[in-house]
Amino acid sequence: MSRATLGFAIMALLAAGCEPRDVPCFSPDGKEVALLLTEKGGAPAKAGEEARAVGVVPVGGGARRDFPVPAGWTADGLIWTGGRLLVEVKRPLEEPRKGGPTVEAKYVTLDPVSGRSGETKISPHISFLPFAGRFKGKSCVYAPDMDTKSTKVFSMDDLAELGAFPFEAQGAGDGWFIRVARGNVTRPIIEGEHTGWILDSLPEEGRTVTREEMTSVEVFSLDGKKTCTIPREEIAKACYRSARQPLCARISADGRTFLLGFGTETNFRRHPCEYTFGVFDAGTGKFLWQGALNGLQGLPVIKADAVYILEAKSRKRYTGERTVAAFTEPVDSTSEPTDEAVLARHTAKGRTVVCELPLKEGDLAARYSCSPDRKSFVLLVEGKNPRLLLVPVKEKIAVDEVRAILLKPE
Repeated sequence: MSRATLGFAIMALLAAGCEPRDVPCFSPDGKEVALLLTEKGGAPAKAGEEARAVGVVPVGGGARRDFPVPAGWTADGLIWTGGRLLVEVKRPLEEPRKGGPTVEAKYVTLDPVSGRSGETKISPHISFLPFAGRFKGKSCVYAPDMDTKSTKVFSMDDLAELGAFPFEAQGAGDGWFIRVARGNVTRPIIEGEHTGWILDSLPEEGRTVTREEMTSVEVFSLDGKKTCTIPREEIAKACYRSARQPLCARISADGRTFLLGFGTETNFRRHPCEYTFGVFDAGTGKFLWQGALNGLQGLPVIKADAVYILEAKSRKRYTGERTVAAFTEPVDSTSEPTDEAVLARHTAKGRTVVCELPLKEGDLAARYSCSPDRKSFVLLVEGKNPRLLLVPVKEKIAVDEVRAILLKPE
């Protein structure tokens, strides 16, 4: 059994904050959106709810087409590769070993035109998704592999294996990707504002720690060529307290700037936002500017001088004293849907709200993705009247420019 066989509880814990896999997503031509359903003809699956079908919705209008996943399996996520879908499915093991994995997982293909599904050799990764790219001048699918600590390359046409990179790649959009380099790092045992008193209370020989950590992030272009290395020192400028491993990576539309996103969680949760991000020069790796946000489950869009993202209007974050309240005070998370969402625009000068999204009483929203041309977000709205919202990605929009797509099955 490969490492694609995973305990569900372990997967849920470790995958939190990584690339979202259960969001609605646009087809490569931007004409359709695929999403997970509770069953054929059913409602959109809520986060953590068992999904037993995939729905495909025309953006231009029309009935939703539903396709069941293989019998006995449930779907955890999906992505488009060319004109077909890769669907991540799982099922309980019939005879799990005591203390071992309880679930097995795999990727299957789904052709929305013919409705046919098929097997693949691509194994699910606990943190990273497969992504489309180019290998030796041909379209391909990159698939990070936990067993070999590599990224396997598959033909886009028939998913035949073509080669591999000797590291686990994280997709960054438009076929770009990153590698997180690791090595021994010596640093203060605790870093950041308000921590000096802790170091002062320790003996001098106990104030530093040496262990294997992230040393840099390497950025690769569509053709797999390294464009720059972002050193740990530059990454730290975008993080809360100290350098962190990125949760997401995105290349700008013009290929000149690069975004890395980070969490802010600490034992005492003192940052007012759930995430920070940094914008870097994609050619030199130089830090340019930084921002903070309470984004929903999805990936931002970075344009020439701005970052766009769908966010919760507000989040309850604990920023008070370092007491037991830091561990017991309720804290809202982007893993929970919100009934108030906004389109926000971030620049080096700060954050502005472009538009408050038209959510009604009983509506909840958490998951979204962006169109291939970066002109629209698609947001899944849960509740009594589930629907998709198409949100233009630009500096100024009116509420009536946000278009709803009803999720009526054929």
